[in-house]
Amino acid sequence: MGEETVYESMVSELATFVRRTAEKDNPLPAELNAMVEIAKLLFRTI
Repeated sequence: MGEETVYESMVSELATFVRRTAEKDNPLPAELNAMVEIAKLLFRTI
C-alpha cells in the first residue's frame, strides 16, 4: 500500500488522543469533553 493520507493520519492521531485521555488518572474536564466529541467524529467516519 501507499503512504498514509493526511486524513488517515489525522484520524490516527485523534484516536491516540482519545486513548491517552481515557487512560489518565485525572483528566481535565476540557480533555474529557474533547475526547467525547472526537470519539463521536471518529465513529461517524467508520
